[in-house]
Amino acid sequence: MGREIEKILLERGHEIVLRIDAENASELTPERLAAADVALEFTMPETAYANIRACILARTPVVSGTTGWTARLGELEKLEKAGATFPNKQQQDVRIRYVAPIVVAAGMVVTLAAVIGLFLWAFNEDPSAAPPMVLIVALIAIPALLICGVLFALFQRIREIGKGEIDDAKKY
Repeated sequence: MGREIEKILLERGHEIVLRIDAENASELTPERLAAADVALEFTMPETAYANIRACILARTPVVSGTTGWTARLGELEKLEKAGATFPNKQQQDVRIRYVAPIVVAAGMVVTLAAVIGLFLWAFNEDPSAAPPMVLIVALIAIPALLICGVLFALFQRIREIGKGEIDDAKKY
């Protein structure tokens, strides 16, 4: 994931001032971090805490894409009380995670309902030119079934978010 983000950043003209991996971990110093506007941390759970801690102590804003290390989040919160900052985005983004699926589902339902309304209006405008009843039922049933599918997917997504997506990802 980190390499993909790096590729996107470079395509958009951003400069990567420091890359840390197992071979050069000793280069993660406050002096080198001072050159960065922000640190993006994508490693393994075993090294994530130390990397994030180094960024916090150097007062370099850090975003971590690594999962599985948050058992030690309390220690970082103590650092935060001492003046360093590390927002826990996993807790802050929960409400936002609900908004996107609801907005998309609502948009799909409204669009499909409009299609059904358009069909009904067209068939009522000129009943003599209307297609056979079987076709009318099919033309209305297809968007209606899609509405049901969208609502079902929305409820599944809300359930995933409610249980915590990290827990759901363990199934795969």
